[in-house]
Amino acid sequence: MSSYGQVTPPPEKTSAELLQLGRSQTTAGWIFAASGLALLVAGAATHQNVLEQWYLDEEADNTMSNGMMGLGSAAMVGSVFFFLSGSRNKDKAAYLEMTSHLTRTPQLGASGSKVQPGISLKITF
Repeated sequence: MSSYGQVTPPPEKTSAELLQLGRSQTTAGWIFAASGLALLVAGAATHQNVLEQWYLDEEADNTMSNGMMGLGSAAMVGSVFFFLSGSRNKDKAAYLEMTSHLTRTPQLGASGSKVQPGISLKITF
């Protein structure tokens, strides 16, 4: 038997899952940033300056170094998105919940109790 209705949404991720996901994304961001910087430096180091080649009648072939610098720049820009999504997931995981409730406290010298307001503070990581 089939039912054609609305699809149930996937369950919300728990705080621990969001925190782990945020840490993984931040780690991926650092890996992308470091490898992008390494490629950028390696490409700049192997780049042949055209002005130094003026006395030779040949063109400098910088295809590989230009590719390395372009790929390194792209990796560094891509790492920004991992850092942003990682911090967003960490912020979702850590939230503050404050509730108010009434608490019964016993009366000294009396047989009854008195109702007093109370506040609960819950910080979830």
